[in-house]
Amino acid sequence: MDLSAVEGEIDTSISGLFSILKFDENNGNQKNKNDGIKHILNDLGIQRGDNLLLHSSFVTLSTFVDTPKEAVNDILDVIGDQGTLLAPTSNLEIFKKGMYDSEKTSVQSDFGAISEQVRILPGSIRSVNPFDSVCGFGPLAEKICGGYNEQCYGEESPWKKALKYNCKLVMLGVDFYYASIVHSAEVDAKVPYRKWINFENKMVHKGVETDFTVRLYAAELGLKRHYNKVYDEILESGDKLRKSKYIKGYSVDMEYIYSYFLTKIKDDPYIFVSP
Repeated sequence: MDLSAVEGEIDTSISGLFSILKFDENNGNQKNKNDGIKHILNDLGIQRGDNLLLHSSFVTLSTFVDTPKEAVNDILDVIGDQGTLLAPTSNLEIFKKGMYDSEKTSVQSDFGAISEQVRILPGSIRSVNPFDSVCGFGPLAEKICGGYNEQCYGEESPWKKALKYNCKLVMLGVDFYYASIVHSAEVDAKVPYRKWINFENKMVHKGVETDFTVRLYAAELGLKRHYNKVYDEILESGDKLRKSKYIKGYSVDMEYIYSYFLTKIKDDPYIFVSP
């Protein structure tokens, strides 16, 4: 997810954030819906006990499963009860209207039906900040998504906490332009094309209405970002990244990709905003 701001207003026009990326219907590797998506997860090296942070497009996966619930069930079957599944669950528009409830507000549609399915799982835990919200299901959900954080992608955010727990970043139907962990790297590197802006409104968290301040390190409105420009280099990094032969799908160690982004930014602070 990327958020931009200028003159106190935030660019939340993120329709199509997770692009429709269906692969060729005639692809010889395609499997039928009876197989679900477990073969894709196996292709990406996902194993029992893994902790995953998932970005996804259900439109792509609908070739293999009929519903988002089936996709999530396949993932949970593969990682088992010792694994934790995380997904982005922001809803910026509802917070801006002062109607956000961290337990009841649905995921903004741009973030996908699979993320919403993770949110409604019984026992799932959603982080408090509506701008960098992550929902978790599994043993580490409370440790990663619990607590209080106003600063988006900062030290107390679920994005930075996930780095401490050997998480894999998994992209299903989307590429690295949508890997939001890059924004934590931008925060830590103090990139010069962003500035801190506060957004305040009322919200409900755990049944209690409160005034909440979102602290966002926002870029100027309309500034073009090129977050997947290092993709080819990542592919050349050997076994650090797994690529699916069935769909646009990738898996990589989350701490590795965060460190990779951070190193690139420190070498060239404008790497992701230059043509």
